[in-house]
Amino acid sequence: VSVVVEADNHKGKLSFSAESEDVNDAFECACVQHEIDHLDGLTMYDRPSNSCLASRIPWGQRVTAEKLVRIEMGELLIKQSIETKQVRVRDLDGVAKIEVDIDKIPLLTNEQKINEVSKKLQMLGFSSVIVDNDGYMPGKANA
Repeated sequence: VSVVVEADNHKGKLSFSAESEDVNDAFECACVQHEIDHLDGLTMYDRPSNSCLASRIPWGQRVTAEKLVRIEMGELLIKQSIETKQVRVRDLDGVAKIEVDIDKIPLLTNEQKINEVSKKLQMLGFSSVIVDNDGYMPGKANA
């Protein structure tokens, strides 16, 4: 199954097309679930936002199951390595661009830690790793 993500720059929204109706249904459910999770009174109200993994892939590039798994596993790996809740791994043509909260960046500038993280991300299939020194900001993916 393949999915292509495209941007409507005038409205700031993503659209996608898929070869399978199941993919379309799953995507719509994930987006609705994300909105529900942020309603007042729910136990998840204070968790960091967790947008669709496809948002980590630049607009116009093919979204594949392999890329989505690589991104998801990479984010989990980094969360565990530096004990943070907010992380994004963007897949820029096979390069892992790591975004974490600004106060967590020093944890990734430690040579031993970044080498450890880089080796693990390369085992997942990324060709190389860069850390975004500006930190994580929502909506920054295709800015």
